[in-house]
Amino acid sequence: MTMNSSSLPNPQLEEASPAPAFNPKTRRMIKILQVLTLFVILVGVILLVKSEAFSFIVGEGSVRGFVVDQNGTPVAGKVYIESTLQEADIANNGYFEIRGIPLGHQTLLLTWMYAGFEAPVEIHRGGITDLGTITVPTKPRADHNIPRLEWR
Repeated sequence: MTMNSSSLPNPQLEEASPAPAFNPKTRRMIKILQVLTLFVILVGVILLVKSEAFSFIVGEGSVRGFVVDQNGTPVAGKVYIESTLQEADIANNGYFEIRGIPLGHQTLLLTWMYAGFEAPVEIHRGGITDLGTITVPTKPRADHNIPRLEWR
């Protein structure tokens, strides 16, 4: 005996309601909003990566300073962080800065003309290690050893 009740819905007979159709203007507006949203997210990520907050989050720091000779004249050269791929040119005014350096004890290599120095530096999370002014000799040296560099 089968009972058919007209008050109970029969799921087999019901059809799914179609999704609402948007007119072309609405579709275009939705696409524009999607593109703008992606653009805002992208700009936000780029700004975060370039900020000091990102360095703090991922555990990196920076080092900066000025390189001059005994007369106070800026020296052209390069600065490297040993055992990393980070480097920076020394600007015309003697300034250099390297960002994104792993935390802890690092070795800074300073090269110019025909000489070089190395110096230990401590990199702090999200911080900038300011080495101040580094005075380097500009006269040729007989030895080719890389001496330890002291700064004040």
